[in-house]
Amino acid sequence: MIRRAVLGLLFVIAGPSFSQDLSEPRNNRIYPVRNGAALVAVAPQPGLEWQVVTEDGTIIRRWAAASPPGFVRAPIGGWYRLMLRQAGQADGTPIGGRFAVGAVILVTGQSQAEAMFHWGHPLAGAFAPNARDPAHPEPTAILTDCGTPQPHCGADMAFWDPSSRGLGARLLLAELHRQWRIPVALVNAATGGASAAQLADPNNPAGNR
Repeated sequence: MIRRAVLGLLFVIAGPSFSQDLSEPRNNRIYPVRNGAALVAVAPQPGLEWQVVTEDGTIIRRWAAASPPGFVRAPIGGWYRLMLRQAGQADGTPIGGRFAVGAVILVTGQSQAEAMFHWGHPLAGAFAPNARDPAHPEPTAILTDCGTPQPHCGADMAFWDPSSRGLGARLLLAELHRQWRIPVALVNAATGGASAAQLADPNNPAGNR
């Protein structure tokens, strides 16, 4: 019964990633996978070549122009870095933060679902992790709504956080990562009176989840 209730909160997103107006990866971002890969939006300028590498420098995608135009294809895995150079140059420059490709999960509901991501309200099940709890798995991440403008937040009023301060989010990330063995992102779309449909609606103003 508990398992069915938890699964009822989860929606796997297999379409375009959030905030595709961004021209470079936001740090710790996880792009949703489709047909074994994801399309990372990049600057649609002629004469540029892109490369995808792991954090230790292993080449995942060799230097090439964006294809399709304005996008770089990256396979399941991470963490990755995106490199940029002018066509014909020998060296490239890292662009944006580290990113991964995997499953993106929307967690929706009201106060008790919201409590998975925070701690300080034990009656709602919001507990802080401690040393006895499983470590935060890598590569995983959480998309958090800023609520108000913050220096680390972009135009989409959200930021990618690699840590899980709430025990519920940490346990869910650990179990999903154990089962799937691919990068996993949790999107906090849970709050009183809100729904996953609001987050998915492109006409919903930034900051309204």
